[in-house]
Amino acid sequence: MTELNENYAASLQEEREKSDEIARIKISELGIAKEIETPLEISGLGKKIAKLYSRERRDLAETFGDELPKILAAALHEYLFACWSAAATMQQGIDDKSVNDNEYTRRFITGPGYADEEGWANTLSNGFATVTPTEARKKCIKEQTGLEILDPSIATQSMAVLWLYQASIEMAQSNIEQAFDLVHEAEDALKIDWGVWMWDQGSEYTQEASSKKARSDLARKAALAAHAETHAMKAEIKDFWMKNISPSISNDAASALLIRQFPLNPRTLSRYVSEFKNAAG
Repeated sequence: MTELNENYAASLQEEREKSDEIARIKISELGIAKEIETPLEISGLGKKIAKLYSRERRDLAETFGDELPKILAAALHEYLFACWSAAATMQQGIDDKSVNDNEYTRRFITGPGYADEEGWANTLSNGFATVTPTEARKKCIKEQTGLEILDPSIATQSMAVLWLYQASIEMAQSNIEQAFDLVHEAEDALKIDWGVWMWDQGSEYTQEASSKKARSDLARKAALAAHAETHAMKAEIKDFWMKNISPSISNDAASALLIRQFPLNPRTLSRYVSEFKNAAG
């Protein structure tokens, strides 16, 4: 690694520590319960959603038993921490003028605002994108829940259960739009969790498959999935770049700003920016 890359990595880590420390303080002020009880079944959302809730909750209960209320509470802490950490990062970008200060970017500077714009499930998933958690994050989860940072899959599945449970409550109170939003995010969370599982299974399948056809089928499916995912993310990156980053700055400088929102290789982001500029003429 060159000295420039080392300095960049150190700077990025310092920014994460600052954002996560702000999030740690915010979460401690919220006073979230350390245990969350949930019923075996829910009603008011139809049979399919009720079955989905029961299945996911049962799966968690079989794994954690009496500890499930603590796991659900820890997942809520993880989710809210991800929201406020991401919001703090956006605020830092506005403060140091690396991100434009406008009506659009200001929607992202609170935890709830960031989650509403990015998507609740996506915000939680992005919170696990960093390979090495900061000290502030580890400290927050430990001091608030008594547990270590959850496995991403467990946190995602747990939040899906909590969102479905809350959706049933909102529906009972005739808050139909809120109930629909909660169901939507729960389903998104489970899709993310399922996608991670599929990739893990694919890796095992590749290692164990002995037939050429099996390996070929897997490679084809993985390529199609990766192709679709890449196009979707690239479109999102372009939209963010056009709205928030000046085209006059260099590709590498733009990449350094984009990586705060999109955890990709800096060279890939720089290449994307070059493509965006060429397309714009």
